[in-house]
Amino acid sequence: MITAKSPRTRYIAVLVLGVVIGFSVITYFFHKSVYNFVRKDYFLNAIFFPVDPHQREKITRTAIEKSDPALCLQIESEQCGELGWCDRRDVCLRDVAKATKNPLACTLLSTIDGIGKPYYIDVNSGECLSSNNNRITVCTDLPTPRENGDSVYPSFSEYRHLRFMGSLFTAARCGTDRLKQVAGGENADYKLGSSITLQVAPNPQLRSVLESIGYQCKGSICKDWQLWATVKVQDLLRLMPYASDILKDDCLNCG
Repeated sequence: MITAKSPRTRYIAVLVLGVVIGFSVITYFFHKSVYNFVRKDYFLNAIFFPVDPHQREKITRTAIEKSDPALCLQIESEQCGELGWCDRRDVCLRDVAKATKNPLACTLLSTIDGIGKPYYIDVNSGECLSSNNNRITVCTDLPTPRENGDSVYPSFSEYRHLRFMGSLFTAARCGTDRLKQVAGGENADYKLGSSITLQVAPNPQLRSVLESIGYQCKGSICKDWQLWATVKVQDLLRLMPYASDILKDDCLNCG
């Protein structure tokens, strides 16, 4: 008869404990490897770890309320269709800087933008402006000529996925003089027409704004919109709060 104190019983107990511990360790590292693989693969990551569409708004509001730009660094990347992955932390940092005038927001922006030059805060507007030794900023840089003969004005990083509206939104944030230089001012006519593709079907608020401007839905789910009529520049600027909802844009009457 085998008693509780027999060597054989102790051997079996140790063996079972070793098997359990070994299995637990193997399972842990297996799951960790799978987790890391999924996280690094953009397609799988989008399926298994979808980003809360309201995440940026929630964190931005909290960062503004607490005047703590560092909270923006909690924001995860979002999938931007053909553009791959978009870093939305810069949008949060700019919003916090503008609302709180906290220079730390612009300092943090310098670490994630990757442009190779620091940002400084405009104490009047709260804008984070890029600078070099000559303090040249995106608000004063000259337009870059393109092969088709026209020129494109620089855009803030959060608008670089927008071909035409990016320059327009940036100019509006830079001030009245820059907007006049780029588009003739808020009351100027915009005659180029506009075609935009949204990330997803618009929510009721965005849909209402698009329709009130004069855009027409194209397709069954209304991700594509077109504007053929001449409108005022200030009408298009109503889309600026929804820049991150737009995947891409183009003109319709630009030849």
